[in-house]
Amino acid sequence: TEVSTVICGRKELKKIVGINGQLDTVKRIIYMHDEGFPDEVSSVERGTGWTLASFSDVERLGRKSPVDADLPVSADIAVIMYTSGSTGLPK
Repeated sequence: TEVSTVICGRKELKKIVGINGQLDTVKRIIYMHDEGFPDEVSSVERGTGWTLASFSDVERLGRKSPVDADLPVSADIAVIMYTSGSTGLPK
């Protein structure tokens, strides 16, 4: 999908790091669980060049520096991809 930002949990982060050489467009990872990440974050950033932030960090940044909404128009493209955790095809 050539996304620049990935939002994921700890389990998915480990998988994504394993294929980082195939993810040329990824620049940022936002991870959902804060506990247990600090040591891993700096190692992932060094090994991949990605910027990592917790979802809590992103929320804090938004409260600290609010901006006006940049609402989409009908010509904008967006992708929301998720899996139910099963072994089936992604939804």
